[in-house]
Amino acid sequence: VGHNRELDQRAFELLDHVVTVSQNSLNSLCELHPTCSDKFKCIHLPALMDYDSMTARSLEPNCMDEEKDTVKILCVGRLVELKGFHLCVEPCRKLLDKGYNIKWYVAGEGSYRPVMEELIKQHHLEDRFILLGNCPNPYSYIRSADICVQPSRYEGFSLSVIEGKFFKKPMVVSDIPSNMEMIKDGYNGLIVERNPKAIYKAVERLVSDEKLRKELGENPSLVEISNEKIMKDFIDLFSK
Repeated sequence: VGHNRELDQRAFELLDHVVTVSQNSLNSLCELHPTCSDKFKCIHLPALMDYDSMTARSLEPNCMDEEKDTVKILCVGRLVELKGFHLCVEPCRKLLDKGYNIKWYVAGEGSYRPVMEELIKQHHLEDRFILLGNCPNPYSYIRSADICVQPSRYEGFSLSVIEGKFFKKPMVVSDIPSNMEMIKDGYNGLIVERNPKAIYKAVERLVSDEKLRKELGENPSLVEISNEKIMKDFIDLFSK
């Protein structure tokens, strides 16, 4: 949207409804096409998931389960600049230098792997910052994690954040609008600026405070993610 605004406008004029995946996306669309704003609605469609299957698949064992006395930190997503996982390597080094027993994992693959590998090598983290590669079952790793970190530069709607909250994990997320729809700082996660220093401070706060990890993990997403609610919103569109 926005690449050819005139073409988009003609298309929107022919449609009855246009659904966005986040309130942030809805606001942007209304700003670009104010004459069609009455057709736009936000439904958190990516949250329409098979929660029973996710729960069952999460029970599959993984390498993180072997780390009994280690605080396990997890990022999930593609290895690209946009996701910001390269910003987590320096914080991992600082946490270890401060004496914390941690391991940092990234579940995903992408073009930024060589960049990540070089950073890991520079900071001597080959056995502490683990690139898991493509993971057909990320739910197992989310279940095993103590902290989930998602430092994206942009997200329409972060499925990884919703998944992390479904498994009751404390989240450290970048201060982008779509994240702030789901996470309230100090309630169900920590919201940070997208840089290594801010990520380090937030993760250290959680690593050093097990009670806070549990409290933020237990508090749910600000977005209601029940399938019943999502389907009701869609059915309502057809009745208008």
